[in-house]
Amino acid sequence: MRINNSFSNFNTVNFSKMRIQRISKPSPDEAPVKVLGYEVDINGYFKSDFNKAAGIPDDFKIHSETLASLKRVEDNTGFFYHHFKKFDIAKTVGNAYKILTQLVSDDFLKKDKFSYDDIASMPQGYDYNKRTLNITRVFQTAKDYMAHDSEMRPEEVTRTTTFYNHSIRNYWSCPEGTGILKPSSDIFDSNKDGQESLDAVGLYFNTTKELYTDSEGNVSKGGLLVGIINSNLNVRDGETTFVGKMAGYDKKVSASYAKLQSAMFFTINPVLSHINDDILNDLPEDMRDFVKALKKGEESLLAQSGSTHHCKRCDDEEFENFKSPIDLLYELMLEEKKHLLQSLKRKAKEARLQEQREYARYQNEQKLQKEQQEAINDINEFVNSFMRGLDNHNKSSSLENRVNLTKAEIENAFLSLFSSKTQRVELKSSFSIVA
Repeated sequence: MRINNSFSNFNTVNFSKMRIQRISKPSPDEAPVKVLGYEVDINGYFKSDFNKAAGIPDDFKIHSETLASLKRVEDNTGFFYHHFKKFDIAKTVGNAYKILTQLVSDDFLKKDKFSYDDIASMPQGYDYNKRTLNITRVFQTAKDYMAHDSEMRPEEVTRTTTFYNHSIRNYWSCPEGTGILKPSSDIFDSNKDGQESLDAVGLYFNTTKELYTDSEGNVSKGGLLVGIINSNLNVRDGETTFVGKMAGYDKKVSASYAKLQSAMFFTINPVLSHINDDILNDLPEDMRDFVKALKKGEESLLAQSGSTHHCKRCDDEEFENFKSPIDLLYELMLEEKKHLLQSLKRKAKEARLQEQREYARYQNEQKLQKEQQEAINDINEFVNSFMRGLDNHNKSSSLENRVNLTKAEIENAFLSLFSSKTQRVELKSSFSIVA
């Protein structure tokens, strides 16, 4: 792809009157100025070392203020929305570039700036694989996008608009028949007007529109990438927490696999107060941190309520209403899903929420009532029972919510809960009948 050096003139001429915090130019004897680990120029835009790390051409200029806001938002999320242990700004921008280059041609990106008409000519939405970020389908117009909005998709495939699109997000809030679908008109806009919001969910960062647009509203190349990051949560990348894995942010581990590990662990260990250090030390580090956080949260709630008897809920008269950690986990995950679907089509939202309720009921019906580790006494029976339950779930669920896992994957998920090689060998021999 041709690197066009005229962007520097575009930046200097068109942005000179804007309120940009300038960084003093270092003298030859001073170390280069760095922000978030990468060098920045006198205007605060990242230099070539960042572009190289992100895998993007040098004429895509990204401002440090934009990514500093994005990182603050990610670092200040609540526990059940804290997806990254270490957020990687370079990988995130690189992922946005991967999406962009699948949507437009090399010739399109030879331009230095992009008008409203240029952006309107781009596909207005697309389906993609959350792990690979490979686009599987594009929607050229907003009308085409909405015409397919209610379609069910495989679990690993999701759909998003290319950029923030006010007409799509507000279409179903208009009186019937009055909504008008248009191309994205402001790719830096959001439900928070493009401003930073340090809340528990961590959706909205400051897109710093003024750093990527000129006086005529034309958008720079770097602005296109910021627009994609603004619309697509799954381009965010880094070292994931266990919550991040279950939410599908890990590019190496499927969300289904992480949820399976969680479900199996809490089926065997349904009472948080009974999970001791020996059990915790056998878990992978990210899952161990997750369980510890749940235990700490429970202890805090008990302290606030004045209760000191951790096993009270296990009494016969309380057991019927007892909610295990896995129950609470799925309830919180459903709440997260509801929050993210607020601005979508009401009909599609209701259908998906209904599917979630049906899935929750299925889990409650199939949940084992015993709190001790009786399942581990007969591993073969546990795996076969879990497999039958999975088959029943898939038969009664939509394509979007099906989970396709083999017995071997279930076995590996179970064995991964044990760090001791001796334990894994002993347990592996117990699977001989299954194999």
